[in-house]
Amino acid sequence: MKRIVYMRNWMLALVLMGSIWALTGCAFVKVPLKGHYADSGYTFQYPLPKAQVWNAILQFLTQKGIAIKTIDAADGIITTENTSFINSYTWENGNSS
Repeated sequence: MKRIVYMRNWMLALVLMGSIWALTGCAFVKVPLKGHYADSGYTFQYPLPKAQVWNAILQFLTQKGIAIKTIDAADGIITTENTSFINSYTWENGNSS
């Protein structure tokens, strides 16, 4: 009889642990970054001719392999496809650990 109670408790523990794992194992966790980050786009101004800046931006995007989604030279708008910046990340403590 003692063995049956022990087995029930063990099975109940396994079921509970499995349920907790199933409910939280695949959950996405948001980790807030330090500092303040903008929620909207950026605007930059350069003391160079528009054509020179425009060409430099396009050249940069091309060199980095960033796919351009929309180009509107008249309004000065460039949008890109979703891009991973994994190689651009920096560590806040100054090293890679």
